[in-house]
Amino acid sequence: MSSASEPALLREPEPRQWPVWAALCALVAVGAFLRFWRLGELGLIVDEGYQAVAVSGALRDGVPRLGTGYVYTRALPFIYLQAAMVWLCGFTEWAMRAPAALFGVLLIPVSFWFGRALFGTRAGLVTALLMALSAWEIEYARYARFYTLFQCMYLISLVAFYRGFLAEPIDAAAPDRRGRWRVAFAVLFVATVFIHSLGLMLIMGFACLLPLRGYSVRRRLTYAAMLVIGGGVWAGHIKADKYLSQSLSTSPPQARVAGGLVEAGPKVTEGFAGLMQRIADVLPSTKLPDPRFFYVAWEHHRGAMIAVVVLAALVSLGVIWLGCRGRGASEAAEAPGLPRRGGAWNLLRVALLLVILWSAVTHLASLALVTGAAYAACFVRRWRGWRDPAVLLTAGAAMLGFAAWVVWFRQSPRASLTEGLEELLAFPDLNRYFFKWMIYGWPAMLLLLVPATLYLARRAVTDDPETPRRDGGTDGWANDRVTPAWFLLASFAFPAVVTSQLAWRFSESRYFLHLYPLMLLALAVTAVALADTVGRLAMRLPRGTTPPRAVAIVLTSLVAAVLVFAAGDTDPRKAWDVSSRTHASYRDPIRAVLNFRWHADFHHDQKSVAEATRPLIGPEDVIITVGPPHQTTVWEHYLGRVDYVATSPAPYDVLSDMPDGRQMDLKSGARLVTTAADLVSIRAAAQGRDVWFFSDWPLVADDCWYLSDAEPELKELVKAWMSNPDWVSKDGKTTANRLAGGPYDRDAHTPSPPPSDGETPG
Repeated sequence: MSSASEPALLREPEPRQWPVWAALCALVAVGAFLRFWRLGELGLIVDEGYQAVAVSGALRDGVPRLGTGYVYTRALPFIYLQAAMVWLCGFTEWAMRAPAALFGVLLIPVSFWFGRALFGTRAGLVTALLMALSAWEIEYARYARFYTLFQCMYLISLVAFYRGFLAEPIDAAAPDRRGRWRVAFAVLFVATVFIHSLGLMLIMGFACLLPLRGYSVRRRLTYAAMLVIGGGVWAGHIKADKYLSQSLSTSPPQARVAGGLVEAGPKVTEGFAGLMQRIADVLPSTKLPDPRFFYVAWEHHRGAMIAVVVLAALVSLGVIWLGCRGRGASEAAEAPGLPRRGGAWNLLRVALLLVILWSAVTHLASLALVTGAAYAACFVRRWRGWRDPAVLLTAGAAMLGFAAWVVWFRQSPRASLTEGLEELLAFPDLNRYFFKWMIYGWPAMLLLLVPATLYLARRAVTDDPETPRRDGGTDGWANDRVTPAWFLLASFAFPAVVTSQLAWRFSESRYFLHLYPLMLLALAVTAVALADTVGRLAMRLPRGTTPPRAVAIVLTSLVAAVLVFAAGDTDPRKAWDVSSRTHASYRDPIRAVLNFRWHADFHHDQKSVAEATRPLIGPEDVIITVGPPHQTTVWEHYLGRVDYVATSPAPYDVLSDMPDGRQMDLKSGARLVTTAADLVSIRAAAQGRDVWFFSDWPLVADDCWYLSDAEPELKELVKAWMSNPDWVSKDGKTTANRLAGGPYDRDAHTPSPPPSDGETPG
């Protein structure tokens, strides 16, 4: 399944098939055991509550209509898969999680296929090994949400894209099936977008082809049109999802949608302004550059900043002069035999260099790095390309500029070094989206990815002896065809940069989960290349050849075994810790399914408390919970209903104004209580009935912003009502109190302190 453009060093003779399938079956068996072992032992957590109430509605009404009448349409196919499993096996945690576990197991052969399609059998097997043992993958395979399904669809779509648009037929006599793969990609793309909106990033594959000279202008315009069409499909998905939810829902009108309060007054619906508004409604919110410390320095050091700007302007003139003067010689040296590009293309070249330069002036280091990568992709075909005078002048000035900013951040009383380094990486915000999670969650893997990325970049710019060049040579990059190494790098880099600029309401590590198999493949390819290098040196073989099959397999196996433990996340001990977890077990807060740090490091147990109290709750009793919306839906699933939730309204994304003046969460039916006075009045009105109060200690921690964002007094009242709990969960943090309805004597209650680790309150 190797492509014709695949580098020789990365392709090996196809081994016998039965050992390959036997090894793959063994990996699938190990992966299945780790994903299904004790799958239903622990209670539902986090967003599994949304799935539970949606599945209940699907089984009851045929559509995932919640108790409020609101229809939950996110990843509908997965909801119906869960409903089918629940219908067959009963409404248990195991049945809810089984579809995710099944797709988690399926990811192992899919990752093998993905790696084999690009780099050969050994790379595919190493990738499958890493996927089978990845603790992060096992976490999500044991989580009753659609992320493993999305990963599967994303990987299969990438293979279809590569086969349909990039891979050339192995020989002229072979049937050309690229048309079928293109149709398959179109279908898979639409399906993937409807599973998760990040499926839109699949069209970035077309963007990675635009800088390449091996394609005609007409073909590049076609790919640009594909980007627009893909964006249209995504916008259509947003509209269709909204229309489907509104047409099927029987809930009250929404007062708040998707992270922002609806503005008062009539919406503009006619004319050009209405068109712009409708376009803005479907476009994702993005972050713009904010060089705030440049303005701070300008305000307090006006003379120095004027000198810096003048100096940067002079350097810019030098870059423009050198860039235009040296264009012909540079291109002739970089790509001999190819026609030179026109003036417009050189304007782009100079513009990219100027962006790098002025990024240094305004402390936007991430923008400089991304622009530098774009410059390399468009204009560098040999390492000598970095010796271009315009490039050297730009790089030298930029490094001096960033060094000056670091000194200023260190010395200025108006900024700290930590804050300054964060600002350097704030646009594009790759730090918040990717690097901060990798540094704390996967530090060893991040270190290994550095040489892996450099190796792939080298393979992307070195000779490919099987791709003919126009001048009769064999330089693949002079001909600008996409090699597997370039495709892998671009398939990760383009989506990562674009996604990093989305304005997420909540920053979570799971938003790059679909890119995680690409990182594992990069490690696998590097492991295969290292094994080949060792074998070639040991056997004194010429460069560019592959050792004999038996030697290559043995060495690859040894390198892969070292990689499994060196990468950290694929250590079998960590995989077993995830599969055998109890409620009291520690879980990694970065690789957890929830990164809200007060709940991330343990498996939240709402189930045991709910099961103990549900038979005692009378139909007229009042149920009050505390916490974020995902916890409220878990309580609703286990208790049957939630009347009120003491909370900050900020995390709730679908609310409706009610006649009593409160807002109702349309996903759980709970009415929001945001002040201590309202909470006291609810208990007073329940005279003669019991008030059941469910909460947990992490939410009232001194440094937890959640309840303080609603009202500071509310947190103190919650602490008082949690004192001397009647029931405590298996995790030792979640509590239930049975309170008598009627007037509340505040002075008669003293809040008890939260438990230390290992203690049980009350």
